[in-house]
Amino acid sequence: MSAFDEEIEIEIDEIFKKSNNFGYDLKQYLDNLPEKQLRRAIYILSRHYYHMDVSSEEMFKFIVYMFSDDNIISQVTFDNFAYYFVSMRNFNRVQKYKLKKIVMEKMEILCKNSVDPYNMNTLLNHLFSKQDLMDYIADLIENLNRINSDFITSFFSTLFYSDYKEVIQYISTIINSNKLVNKLSDEELTLLKRQIL
Repeated sequence: MSAFDEEIEIEIDEIFKKSNNFGYDLKQYLDNLPEKQLRRAIYILSRHYYHMDVSSEEMFKFIVYMFSDDNIISQVTFDNFAYYFVSMRNFNRVQKYKLKKIVMEKMEILCKNSVDPYNMNTLLNHLFSKQDLMDYIADLIENLNRINSDFITSFFSTLFYSDYKEVIQYISTIINSNKLVNKLSDEELTLLKRQIL
């Protein structure tokens, strides 16, 4: 570990040991970091602190904060956070519903910046049922006049790691149907088929 990373880990350690409101204080710490340090802090947090023994409600508020911040979810290390802090943690029904809503709102940013499709897919499988995912895909295609081809390619690619064979079949059916015609150019649709099917 570099001296740079060690300094970040010491600062996070201090917050963890001394704070009475860990989630809030860590949020304040992350908000004030420059871009490069933020990226490293998210990675260090993901790898070394995901097992933290803090109250589930406090941890949940912190996770919601992380997923709600576009700058944080745009970091290339964020899918590590999503995997370790969310995919390995159990949520009650209300918490899971709230997280699903945020993930759906932020899906384009999350997929665009994910460097490990397995981590992102694990997150989706942890929060969404197969029917949830198929409904989300249907709504996405129905409600958008024009679909960002980079997003839909990364999103569908991520879902191809899914344990839900029905979701993979559903995506294949959509790509082979005419549902994406006029929402993607002919060239984009051809490229999508080549990359996904």
